[in-house]
Amino acid sequence: MYKYFNKYLDNNEVILKVIYQAKFFLFLKLFFLLLVFLLDFFLMIPIFNLGRWGIVFFFLILLFCVFSAIRIYRQSLYNALVITDNYIHSFYHNGILDRVVEEFKMDNIQKIEIIYLNWFLSFLKIGDISIFLKNENELIFENITSPQRLKRYIQELVI
Repeated sequence: MYKYFNKYLDNNEVILKVIYQAKFFLFLKLFFLLLVFLLDFFLMIPIFNLGRWGIVFFFLILLFCVFSAIRIYRQSLYNALVITDNYIHSFYHNGILDRVVEEFKMDNIQKIEIIYLNWFLSFLKIGDISIFLKNENELIFENITSPQRLKRYIQELVI
């Protein structure tokens, strides 16, 4: 089930919880790609009137939309915060091919803050969680649904 994450964990680690980013932003990005995709079809005749370059432009837009949708979906599967019995792992994409995995022990957590960016996201209960470590590093995981519940869950595990 967690094929992306198991290869980065030790053999004796047990995954307690996996937190993904809010699906609201995934759907929003895919919606805008769908608009570009449909706009390409609505403007097909004027684009095709440009001749050979219009046809090339039309298919480039289609390829851009398809590959962008695949990339966005795969990133949404990979960007996660994985809580195990001893560690918290942060998995995220940093560009097209660069995948980053950060991990730290539960004992190193000093403080957890929740950041709501605006009233609309606060209404949807979507916010960022910022975990401060004892060595003055900070881990920020953005766009989480119900960050208050996650904060309580991590605090229960630390205590």
